[in-house]
Amino acid sequence: MAHALMFYLFAALAIAASLAVILHRNIFKSATFLAGMLFCLAALFVLLDAEFIAVVQVLIYIGAITILIVFAIMLTTKINDEHKEQFNSQKFLAPILALGLLGLILTIVVKIQWTTAEISPVPSDILGLIGTALLSDFIFPFDVVSILLLVALIGATYIAKQEDRKPLVTEVDETGEHGDGKVKHALHAEEVEH
Repeated sequence: MAHALMFYLFAALAIAASLAVILHRNIFKSATFLAGMLFCLAALFVLLDAEFIAVVQVLIYIGAITILIVFAIMLTTKINDEHKEQFNSQKFLAPILALGLLGLILTIVVKIQWTTAEISPVPSDILGLIGTALLSDFIFPFDVVSILLLVALIGATYIAKQEDRKPLVTEVDETGEHGDGKVKHALHAEEVEH
């Protein structure tokens, strides 16, 4: 009974946090709610006796991906600007597609004849089994993903270095205002700010 209550509690919190992610106007707070939703998902994995998946969920999705999203938000946008348009031209089509997808999922859930099976006990050495599987049966995909991540990291570093080398030039007239003045000077972005 307590197990079911915990499931319903974390499922409700995950749904509430997911709704807050898409409905909140402040993008920084939306990222915070995303971290909360991912934590609720990790708690659901713990309830399923999948502690390793829960730890990976917390370390990778909350500890790395969400922090990366927060840094990207802080470096690229004004996080306190809540006056931006919340919805775009898809605001009418998106709810229709979402409701259609929800109807399809509910139809599948209702029509499937669900069978109950005996829950097999989780092996005590599950981490050892996962490590053995990754480094024996799945060694090739594991190495391919590692190389792909390394190439992506090198590519991102190269692109960032190329962006640093380009001089950011803007045109400013004699009064220091951006415009179509007769006399214009090409200044670096650092000079414009000062």
